[in-house]
This record gives sequence, structure tokens and C-alpha cells, in this order.
Amino acid sequence: MSALQGDADTPRPPDYRDDQGELVRAHRLYTGLSQRTFAARMRIQERSLSDIEVGRRSCPPGFIDTVAKVVDEFDADVDLAIERAESMIAANDDGTGIVTVTVSLRSRDEWQRVVLGRAAITSGVILPATPPFVPAE
Repeated sequence: MSALQGDADTPRPPDYRDDQGELVRAHRLYTGLSQRTFAARMRIQERSLSDIEVGRRSCPPGFIDTVAKVVDEFDADVDLAIERAESMIAANDDGTGIVTVTVSLRSRDEWQRVVLGRAAITSGVILPATPPFVPAE
């Protein structure tokens, strides 16, 4: 459960608030996601997220709860990546104790790339690698 989780019966914030933008930004930065990807996970426009983060727009009722859900989903995916890596090492231990995972650099794959990066830092058993650069001919 995220530190953001509160009373399940009361949306956070309970009404429009102008002072929540930095909290939203801090949680997005915790995940390492761009505004584009974080907004997409929240099912809102990137501009709306940006406006809330910088205080041009009020944070609507329940918005912090939605932020918490995205952060919780991120943390769960990190935990799952670590569990899978540890299972792969246990099944096929080559003596290195590390699993190398190729990550995509495409923007649409940002969630996966950032999850694997966090899992690598947290666990020490995952080595994210990018595919080799091949120049166009």
C-alpha cells in the first residue's frame, strides 16, 4: 500500500485544491516517468498533468488517489520484475547471479524500461541493456 493511501471512503483531495501540484510531481519523479507516460497511465491529457504540477490548474477531487494507484502499480511491477529475475537465476544459474534484459528505447515502452531500471537498482540482479546501435545504410 502506498504512503499516499488514506481513508478509502474519502477521495483525496476531497475538493479542488491548488496546493497539491508538487506532491503530484514528487510521485511522478519517484517513478522516473515522463509526464506523457504518467498522464497516459492516469488516463488524462499530458497538458492537464503539467498544469496541475506547476499550479496552473487545481487538483480535482480524487486525483491524489489516482496518482497513488499509478505509483502502487509501478511498485508492484518492479517487485514482479525482481521476482521473475530471481526465479530465472535460480532455474538457470550461470554463476553470475545476474539476468541481462534488453530494454527498448522507444517512447511507447517507457513504462517497461523504467520499471526494469528501478528493479535493477533495487535488486542488483538485473542488468538492463539496450540493443546495439545499428546505423542506417
